[in-house]
Amino acid sequence: MSTAGNDSSDRVSPIDDDYIGNLDALTRDLDDIELIAATALSDKPIDQAASERIASIPTDLTYSELTSCHQDRRAVEGWGEPELADILDPIALEQLDGWRAAQGFRGNEATW
Repeated sequence: MSTAGNDSSDRVSPIDDDYIGNLDALTRDLDDIELIAATALSDKPIDQAASERIASIPTDLTYSELTSCHQDRRAVEGWGEPELADILDPIALEQLDGWRAAQGFRGNEATW
């Protein structure tokens, strides 16, 4: 965050690699939930693998514990590195590109 008298380059962003990794894992979980719901509504057999993945996710975790859990899942399930482009829809990506341009970002800046 920026304090009085500091310019925008002094801001600390809450978006870091852990944040992107957590969003990526949660997006994958939501995809599984949507798959389960869609198959249930279509009277097709529910994807047992998706159901087991969702059922095995621990709850009541601190942010640090959640991050660690997601990092472990990423390694075990072979997800690869999280990419913001895989999380955001095309409109949000376009807005992000506009923001980057306005902020003077050039090329592919770190993760986001």
